Amino acid sequence: MSKTKSIGRSNVGALTNPNKALADVDIEYKRHKLQFCMQVAALNTHRVKTPQEMEERLQQLFDLCIQSGDIPTYENLAVACGIPIRTFYDMSNGVAEANLDFLPIIKNAKDIIAQMESSMAMDGKMPSVVWIFRAKNFAGMKDVQQVEVAPTSSGDVPKNSNDLVAALPEIPDNAQIEEKTPIVMEKLKEEVDK
Repeated sequence: MSKTKSIGRSNVGALTNPNKALADVDIEYKRHKLQFCMQVAALNTHRVKTPQEMEERLQQLFDLCIQSGDIPTYENLAVACGIPIRTFYDMSNGVAEANLDFLPIIKNAKDIIAQMESSMAMDGKMPSVVWIFRAKNFAGMKDVQQVEVAPTSSGDVPKNSNDLVAALPEIPDNAQIEEKTPIVMEKLKEEVDK
């Protein structure tokens, strides 16, 4: 079995030649992956037309993954259903028209994959960076920053943006912001505390 370099901060740029990186991958691994991809493609005798057909096809895919030990991917879902990968992605995200009866089936299959990947990441079997990338791109996860604004006193809280702007102190046009920042902050605090 050949050794492959792990990807980390110290050698991110080391993969400038993807063909060299692929050449370092064990030949038996590449054969197994190609064989699995061909088995997934063989499930696709035609594009699924009914929700029942989609359920059966995806069940066949998951059974194949259990048998081979391969991890199902979102791309596998598309190929097994006979739908181009980009179209499948757009359908599942409501961008492309889809039979509405397909959407819960696609969502369920994607949730199964997301759950598996999450479990693998938690068990240390999938790099967290890979899991985060896949969760954001395929499972709909997002980085969201929530900011809560709460009054610090019993004074009036501005009700809308106009009231908020009106509560801000006046700053002369020629003021140097760096020097005035502490003064402005004190005035703003005084206005809020009123």
